[in-house]
Amino acid sequence: MNSEPYLRRIRKEFPSLKFKNVQIPFQGMDHVALILDERWVFRFPLKKKYKDLFPHEIVLLEKLYRKLPIPIPHYTHIARDRSFGGYGMITGDSLQAKTYAQCSVKSQKRMQQQMAEFLSELHTLPIPFAKKHRVPTLEKKKEYSRRLREHRVYLQQTLKKGERLKANALFKQAKAHLDDPYKECFVHCDLYVDHIFIDTKHTKIVGVIDFGDRAIYDPSIDFAVLWEYGREFVNNVYARYTGPKDEQFIERSYLRFKLGILSWLGTARHRKWSNEKEAYDHFKKYFQ
Repeated sequence: MNSEPYLRRIRKEFPSLKFKNVQIPFQGMDHVALILDERWVFRFPLKKKYKDLFPHEIVLLEKLYRKLPIPIPHYTHIARDRSFGGYGMITGDSLQAKTYAQCSVKSQKRMQQQMAEFLSELHTLPIPFAKKHRVPTLEKKKEYSRRLREHRVYLQQTLKKGERLKANALFKQAKAHLDDPYKECFVHCDLYVDHIFIDTKHTKIVGVIDFGDRAIYDPSIDFAVLWEYGREFVNNVYARYTGPKDEQFIERSYLRFKLGILSWLGTARHRKWSNEKEAYDHFKKYFQ
């Protein structure tokens, strides 16, 4: 990817900002991110949807930054037209499952407590405030239909017969939960291992990033990623969580975790991502 057009925009908007080194951690489907001198992160929305919502994201994160117990992006460099912005980089290591497994028991318990406090606070952001800043409300049946459509288009034809049967069985399970009652709230909606950071000594969580897919939805979706760290992690976080709960909460979170694996594998194969093997390994592990 050619970073120069983005760098020109940064230099034009912030002429006093000096930097030497530029890294491009990724160019996603929705945003481009640049890291300057391992100190600043600048995000540029690509699609019209995200360009329109970016000014509202800045306002929301400003409110959440003062409220949440774990650091999140705090935009200090905002383009005059609010088309892009930069924040101080949250440094650390992403909380991968293998990394978590190697942490001390004391550190694991601290991370469980931190995540419980983080989600408890996140899920209490006033819904009227969220709606004022154009946070969309997701509907379970539409979300289910979208995932099923992705599965049929991207993945169904590439799975072996036994794998297809397991995937189809999961969709039947998910369909059975479409009428589960739940209290909707503000959710991150894209919480996964690459968006959670821990300190370099691996003792605590130091940041959560990427609120681009924020929504008003079922709070169990933010628990889906926690299954990466095992059932004990999920149960301990849920026990300390003070947000909205219901009888099917944990089961829905696990179903969403597995649906997320299918979505990851299908998209990786369709777009020929380099992490397709990792996605397939996840599929084999959790769809035994």
